Amino acid sequence: MHLSFTVAGLLGGLPLFLMGATGLPGGWLTDRFGVRQLMIWGLGAITLAGVIRALAPTDVVFLAGAILLGLAIGTMQPALPRVARDTLPQRTTLATAIYFNGLVIGGAGGVALTPLLLSVVGSWRGVLLAWAVVGAVAAAGWIALRSTRQSDLHRGRLRFADITQALELPGMAALTLAMATQSAIFYTFSSWAPTYLVARGWDVASAALPVAALPLTSIVASGLAAPAEMRFGRRAVIGASGLVVALGLLVFLIWPDQTVLLCGITAGLGTTLAFSVCLAAPAAVAPAQRVGITAGVLLALGYAGSAIGPVAIGGLRDAFGSYEVGWLLVLGLALVLIAAAFGIPGRSPDRPPPDQV
Repeated sequence: MHLSFTVAGLLGGLPLFLMGATGLPGGWLTDRFGVRQLMIWGLGAITLAGVIRALAPTDVVFLAGAILLGLAIGTMQPALPRVARDTLPQRTTLATAIYFNGLVIGGAGGVALTPLLLSVVGSWRGVLLAWAVVGAVAAAGWIALRSTRQSDLHRGRLRFADITQALELPGMAALTLAMATQSAIFYTFSSWAPTYLVARGWDVASAALPVAALPLTSIVASGLAAPAEMRFGRRAVIGASGLVVALGLLVFLIWPDQTVLLCGITAGLGTTLAFSVCLAAPAAVAPAQRVGITAGVLLALGYAGSAIGPVAIGGLRDAFGSYEVGWLLVLGLALVLIAAAFGIPGRSPDRPPPDQV
């Protein structure tokens, strides 16, 4: 399509920004109208966005489709903890593990299957249309799903007090901090590690391999997250996540060429474990009518914080002429992740509070 580099950059960065920007509205809409309704709307919008991108005659239309896609995904994400709460209220950790594995495997599967789809359909437009069909199938599934356990809805409007009440729930402020720091670490490593390695003399193909370890490690870690949380509790898993990431970054700073793959593995393992625990928390600690808005606060602030690392490491590179100062900042984020664990209550039964407004 002869896209400019600016537009190409927007296509990569907009979904992350929009997932943060729509977290709060999506959480409120979930609690206001219910999970099923929001999932149908969101998946319908994803389908429409896929069709727009596949048929886009210009880069402006293509960008509009990408914006709609990001808005739809971001609005739907807070609904997932509410699904966990409504379907398995006494086993929210297990319910969260099911959809979290879907997120991880779906993301990795999308990357892996896209080249295969391209070889089958013969064009990038056909690939985008194929993914739009997946959205349509999922939307049809939710339309057909009429018998679900649904708690009472929260009919109030979105207020600033909803944000403060969410953060006042046991451990939620610390978990929101953990969400932000793990996201910043993940996106910083995935976006800057190849550039750093190329600057050290690596070829582009070899420099991309450590980043490829992130989704592969995430698939493994996603299967370990729920059992680890049920066995050791949120505080222990968050603390261990930060420790694993910090150790990987420490050896990477000392021996970057020899340990970058190890750092990719530890970053993928630690951030995935922390991400899973953070996503599971709203369904477990919030009253049913406020699970959506609590998840929305977590996602909005978490994704907003994820920009800290990628932006800062670039700025520090310009200011000091060295990547090492930026990697020290990332190591500091891992230490913050460890510190966040101390603000999370110790291990407690996975029993959500009573349904109340």
